[in-house]
Amino acid sequence: MTANFLEIISAISAVLAAILWIASSLVRTPRDFMVQVISAPLFEAKGAIGTSVVSEGYGTSRELELLGSALIRQSRFNAGAAVFAAIAAASHAAAVLAPHVVN
Repeated sequence: MTANFLEIISAISAVLAAILWIASSLVRTPRDFMVQVISAPLFEAKGAIGTSVVSEGYGTSRELELLGSALIRQSRFNAGAAVFAAIAAASHAAAVLAPHVVN
């Protein structure tokens, strides 16, 4: 590989990493959200006595789901950006070292 080719790969990868990191930083996450914790029905010998809010159970809210989705998107953008940054760094290092190794 020529140094020029490696420099082109480095530049393209650096631009792609920058685009992905900008996209990651623009993902909107909710500033606050409610979580409703609902327990399973409580049973007695005569049958269900209903549900109650307790400290154990499953918590959910639309905002919490939006937050989770946004964090997943950010994570994927960041992972992609890290890969392209690594390619850019390796390509640049190879381009700098190539003339010294080949000659």
